[in-house]
Amino acid sequence: MSEAELARWIRAQEAAELLGVHPSRISVLIRQGKLTWRGDPLDARVHLVDGEQIQAILDERRELYGETEDETPGET
Repeated sequence: MSEAELARWIRAQEAAELLGVHPSRISVLIRQGKLTWRGDPLDARVHLVDGEQIQAILDERRELYGETEDETPGET
């Protein structure tokens, strides 16, 4: 895997934090086929998910709910 290709993938834990969900929700999204994943070549215990798909989910939320990057869910 090239360095540029690896940069697109983020740890599932980080994805959960970005989305504001429990890490088990990332597993559900993977099983539903909504997220693509692969194992971390440096640590077999870690799952990496497609950062572009996470960004697309965040963009869709902003479009639907009008959240900005500086806002967290629940804040007004």
